[in-house]
Amino acid sequence: MTVKPQLTGVHDLIRDNQEKPVLMVTIRGLEYSAFGRALGKLPWYKRILRRLPVHIHLDRFDGVLLSGGPSALNKRIESYFNEGTPLATV
Repeated sequence: MTVKPQLTGVHDLIRDNQEKPVLMVTIRGLEYSAFGRALGKLPWYKRILRRLPVHIHLDRFDGVLLSGGPSALNKRIESYFNEGTPLATV
C-alpha cells in the first residue's frame, strides 16, 4: 500500500506527541464572509456592513487511535467532520 505524503502529517504529529490531546475545530458561518463561497447567494444590500454569526466548536480527544496507519486516520478525521462521528480513542 502506498500512502500519499500529504496524509501522513497529522498521523506523525499524533504519534510523536501521544501524551497531548487532539483538538478538532469546526467553524461555521464564514461561508458568508467576503471570501466565502455563499456570498453570491446574498442580496447586494446584505453584503455590505453586516455582522456574521460565526460559531466555533472545539472537541478534545485524548489518546487517538492510530491503528490502520495514516490513511485510516484520515478517513476517521473526514468522518468526524462530514458525519459527526467521534474519533476513536484508547
